[in-house]
Amino acid sequence: MEEPKQSSKVFTFLGKIVLTVSGPEVREEYAGAKQYYVYTIQGSDNKGTPSCYSGPIDIKRRYSDFTTFRNLLIKRWPGVYIPSLPTKIKVNYSDD
Repeated sequence: MEEPKQSSKVFTFLGKIVLTVSGPEVREEYAGAKQYYVYTIQGSDNKGTPSCYSGPIDIKRRYSDFTTFRNLLIKRWPGVYIPSLPTKIKVNYSDD
């Protein structure tokens, strides 16, 4: 099984919040542990409104975090189109 191709996608929200999601990148909890993919989210809210969250963003999240977030958006804003997520990529555990 081939490693997934690194890619990135830029999202702009309300003309003020700009995020780039890139990855995936393989991680493991500790040596020999089960591996998983993480995606890097970087961006800024352009400090458009006063907030304790203003400024740069640089975090890593797993696929399940995006699933949880999407489900929250669907519940919070019923009737608003929330794009589906791409298919989950599984890490190849075989040594072949």
